[in-house]
Amino acid sequence: MTIPSHPTYDQIHAACGELYHKITDKDLTFDCVVGLARGGLLPAVILSHMLKIPMVSAHYSSKAGKGDNRDHPNDLPIIKNKKILLIDDICDSANTLTETIVYFRVLECDVTSAVLFCKEDKCTVPDYYVWKIPRDFEWIVFPFEQTHGCFAHHQL
Repeated sequence: MTIPSHPTYDQIHAACGELYHKITDKDLTFDCVVGLARGGLLPAVILSHMLKIPMVSAHYSSKAGKGDNRDHPNDLPIIKNKKILLIDDICDSANTLTETIVYFRVLECDVTSAVLFCKEDKCTVPDYYVWKIPRDFEWIVFPFEQTHGCFAHHQL
């Protein structure tokens, strides 16, 4: 599969289908899907439908990473003793994914992680990924991140 720098909704859905097959081919089962806000929410919703299990959103971004959510408050759900599938859009520095995995393991959860894109030197962190990208790959722009239109400068 060609690596898209501007994936479409159809490509994201197809990538989630690929993750679904990788997971189900291993006969893995989960109690819920946990999607990391913001980028992991869409793939988490898609996978929760495919797997027919509930989805929970988690708001977390590593303060050590380079992502745009560093200044946002983190709010992780308390989920204990469950088998969870942790989903994000990209594993870049691996800080957010690693820290979230540790958080849920402290709560005695069995955590399996999956992302759509993984930087080639970080691909040991998520258990599953679709696209391995080089460290110097261009910035990935998801369809839900495009800022043209009337909401481009809206402040909450």
